[in-house]
Amino acid sequence: MKSHSLSIVAVLLTLTSALPQILPICIVGAGPAGLTAAKKLEDKGRKVVIFERQVTVGGKCQAVYADNTFHPLGALLFSNASYPETLKVIATSGSGGVTQAPAITSTFSTLVGHEFQRYAQYWTTIFAPYSALRYKDGVPQELTVTTSQWLARNNFQALPVLFVQAMVAFGYGDRREVPILYMLQYLTPDILGFFAFFHGVELIDFHKVWVDWTKKSITGPIYLGSTITKIDRLGPLPVIIYKKSDQYGHEPILPQTQVCSSVILAFPPTIPALQAAKVVLTPAETTVFSPLRLIPYFSGAVRLQVPRNLGFSAASPPNIPVAATGAPVSLLTLFNTSNIATTWSWGNNSTTTPVALQLLKDTLSKINKDPRDPAVVGKPVIDKDILGFQQNDYFPHFGPQELAGGWYEKFNKLQGAKNTYYASGLNGFETVEFAIRAGIEIVEAFF
Repeated sequence: MKSHSLSIVAVLLTLTSALPQILPICIVGAGPAGLTAAKKLEDKGRKVVIFERQVTVGGKCQAVYADNTFHPLGALLFSNASYPETLKVIATSGSGGVTQAPAITSTFSTLVGHEFQRYAQYWTTIFAPYSALRYKDGVPQELTVTTSQWLARNNFQALPVLFVQAMVAFGYGDRREVPILYMLQYLTPDILGFFAFFHGVELIDFHKVWVDWTKKSITGPIYLGSTITKIDRLGPLPVIIYKKSDQYGHEPILPQTQVCSSVILAFPPTIPALQAAKVVLTPAETTVFSPLRLIPYFSGAVRLQVPRNLGFSAASPPNIPVAATGAPVSLLTLFNTSNIATTWSWGNNSTTTPVALQLLKDTLSKINKDPRDPAVVGKPVIDKDILGFQQNDYFPHFGPQELAGGWYEKFNKLQGAKNTYYASGLNGFETVEFAIRAGIEIVEAFF
């Protein structure tokens, strides 16, 4: 009898230890981080299940298709020198980019030139050793200050103009608030060189890239249009309770259940986002994620009566960001075959999507004309002119106080707790390249 009992215990222990290999790893979010984590896991022979609330993959990489071309609502640019992992994804997808070369302003380039060299030297010798994902090597005090403070301390006079251009229109906030750590991660000497008009970058349809790449790269199920009603981590294994829409967008009456060996949360882990998934947070998770900041960032595709290949930016002193009211800060008609402009707006924590949309229409109505003819009155922009408008929970980051308080060390200690892992722009920076790296690194480090 004793021998029989021991045999049962042995079998149970064997089954328990085998569960992580039998059960799938559940990934919440089918953006660049979640998709590349899934690919890396499948390469290791692990099963995956992906949950995505949108009806298509790509995360923030969405687009509107009209006039026989794409109009990006998310990421649109990449650089061969600074985006090595992105290049691999693009190659697999079979898509190609179009070079966007800026108009070179020789006077400004000369002004920036000597400061650029100092910046590149600092980036290589001081910042690069601390640039690892999840900032595992620590964050020196000098990298926790705001971007404005860092620029002033290093006596940069021309670079603030480039930083404003690189930050505001692309959703990265106010240099007077955002720590320099993140801007150095973003603005490699190569990327800063683009904003200094030294060279061009590549423009590509990232939504198509991810759709095509996913078809070729991932074999596990992807539950698009799914609503997670609870992520239960109270037991030994995480359980995701969800409702998955059918092909007509109808959700089932009864929720479905997926038991997971682990969960990778591939979205910005803000407290509201975690609470929306009904995650019961631990005290440590509440401490780490409560001060997490986002930039309220909106993107649109609007049909306008402006000349082709024309851009507008909100007026402000060149080294001072425009106010974050929710109004558009920049627009650009990317193709001379279309009169659809891509727009970018940024707001504050009280800016709602309806408010930002109304500000978009009001602002663009004033400039919806040919600016070369001062007698022409702007044509009102109405709902049918707006082909797409997207609100983005953008650029998750910690503030100077948290960075100085060792918040990334606290964040890294959460990885794996309750079989939960985090992969998003918070791990490095909010770009396609760093999202890809975040997904890969989490798998390489913990699986």
